[in-house]
Amino acid sequence: MVFQYLKYSNVGSLPTSGLEYISCRGKVVGARVVKDNDCGKCRFNCSTNFSSEVRRQIFSVFWKLGDQNRRINFIVNHCERSETTRKSGQPSRRNFQFHITSPITLNV
Repeated sequence: MVFQYLKYSNVGSLPTSGLEYISCRGKVVGARVVKDNDCGKCRFNCSTNFSSEVRRQIFSVFWKLGDQNRRINFIVNHCERSETTRKSGQPSRRNFQFHITSPITLNV
């Protein structure tokens, strides 16, 4: 029983901080990394709006926050809420849309 407690306590906050850790089953879980994504067909043009360096910077700041509530606040603080531009003929409960703003002014 004590051995199982030690296995769980050694994991600590590594999973929430995005770092490499060993799970309670002894499996090595790799650290989170930024994946290169081709947004050529994306309607938001992410690759033109955010360079790969900015994406890596945002990624590192986001995962260094550690706490899930702080990460959620980070996302909320970098989103703008506006009314939907297109109205379909059918009634809808969706009245607002959210756009991610560019957090390029990060001080890292």
